[in-house]
Amino acid sequence: MPIGSKPSGCLKRTAQLSAVHGDLKANRWGFEFPHSGRKCEVSDSGRKPFPMCMKIATWNVNRPVNAARREAIRAEIDKIAADVLVLTETHDGFYPGLPFSCSSAPGRDGVGRYKSPEHRWVTIWSHYRLEKIETSDHKRTTAARVFPIDGMPFLVFGTVLPWQDSEWGNPPSRGAAAFDNALKVQVSDWTDLRHEYPTDELFVLGDFNQDLALNKPYCGAAATRTMLIAALANCGLVAITAGGGDPIRRDLSDFACIDHICALRNSRWRSKKTERWPDATKPPKGLSDHFGVAITLALHRGPIVGHEEPDSPTNLSTLQLSENFEMSKTIEESAIADAVRLLDAHPDFKVIRRIPLRMMFAENDGRVLSKGVVVDTETTGLDPDKDAIIELGMVLFEFDQETGKAYRVLESFSQLEAPSFPMPLESLAVHGITNEMVEGRRIDDVEVERFLRGVSLVVAHHSRFDRVFLEKRLPIFESLPWGCSLAQVDW
Repeated sequence: MPIGSKPSGCLKRTAQLSAVHGDLKANRWGFEFPHSGRKCEVSDSGRKPFPMCMKIATWNVNRPVNAARREAIRAEIDKIAADVLVLTETHDGFYPGLPFSCSSAPGRDGVGRYKSPEHRWVTIWSHYRLEKIETSDHKRTTAARVFPIDGMPFLVFGTVLPWQDSEWGNPPSRGAAAFDNALKVQVSDWTDLRHEYPTDELFVLGDFNQDLALNKPYCGAAATRTMLIAALANCGLVAITAGGGDPIRRDLSDFACIDHICALRNSRWRSKKTERWPDATKPPKGLSDHFGVAITLALHRGPIVGHEEPDSPTNLSTLQLSENFEMSKTIEESAIADAVRLLDAHPDFKVIRRIPLRMMFAENDGRVLSKGVVVDTETTGLDPDKDAIIELGMVLFEFDQETGKAYRVLESFSQLEAPSFPMPLESLAVHGITNEMVEGRRIDDVEVERFLRGVSLVVAHHSRFDRVFLEKRLPIFESLPWGCSLAQVDW
């Protein structure tokens, strides 16, 4: 299947309890590692129960071929004690320890040293049972559904995005184009996973080859940083390892996370702690050129008394399931602020901000105030003789006739109306109101008259257009004075 194409049925689950890569063989007793002759016992009774607290981690282990280096990497992984681990640039001959089951991408798509059939771009390891899920980029990504014994399943998507000078795809693209093309394919998979498993949590983690630091960038480029921030936001994901949650930048100002852990913005899991390893001032040459990153997550049903660290067994009883728990507000707000600043600075994007709803503009100091109404219409076209109103919106407000100052909003009105003919496609492209939305609907004339009772001014933003349509459809507008915010206000 070529990279970028979809597997049949979009994202299909394979009918297997645990995915096995390369020559790693599964049997009823566990997993056998032919390279080492060692076995991993993974019986149902031996698997860890679903935690109130869970640790997930990722590390680029930089092709662990040498046996001594594998043991050193495994020792670091043992210290972290992750429940779910995504390893990137890994190897068939390496396994992280006992007991894990795994889901692996089937191979490498590089050249030279990156093309050996034993090398893997990405492998997911878990203490819990896995079902592998097919992905579109089957070389650089892998996905799995994780099944804790006593809890709800969740999704893990492991990835390696192209770095600055690498190639991706067929035909190959390079640099920012490669990053963009690969990211688009992965975004499609993230979206499909959310649609196919709407109740499952989703975690996306691995080697993004891009920091998300605005101050003193470390790796990647401004263009690819913007692409990644926008892609995560569009999929409802937040990088927990960005901003204030970056455990590398927090400890070492010359470095930053390029391996990230992302979760749904409305996740039931709370980020309790992010950490990095090894404990050194830079990645040790003998292990990897990347730091590993991990995050401890907790579920709870109510406030966490004392905000104790969840690693302590005595505190786990206070962390209980909450169906509506949201991710840390500090991390989310930091990521949004970073995304807005980057998009604002990019020539290809324009950020449109929500206008805050205001009901009060000034306190009445005893003046006699009048009522005004702001109106807006949607129509089937521009010709009042042939076209018709399909929506009327109005906002009633108080104002001072002497100064023109608005004081407060009193009430709002919005109703749809079906025209006597099908909705023209050209108008549908403007307002997005379909035939189904207006079917059987009609603006209530009596309610409009009640709403306008006592009004001394009607304002529209292009009165020459709205006034003709409204006076034709609702004669009460003929008796009211009009103003135009387009022609009569010096903007």
